[in-house]
Amino acid sequence: MYGFCLLYKLQLFLQYFLLIFRKKVDVWPRKACIIKTVCIWETKE
Repeated sequence: MYGFCLLYKLQLFLQYFLLIFRKKVDVWPRKACIIKTVCIWETKE
């Protein structure tokens, strides 16, 4: 359950970061962000 909570907080942080980052660069691949989240999720397990 801790891993899920961590993943959820990480996704919120990434979404917040993307909102700021997208204002500077409008060509940010969303799939790459999702893949990174999954990779970190699998590494933490």
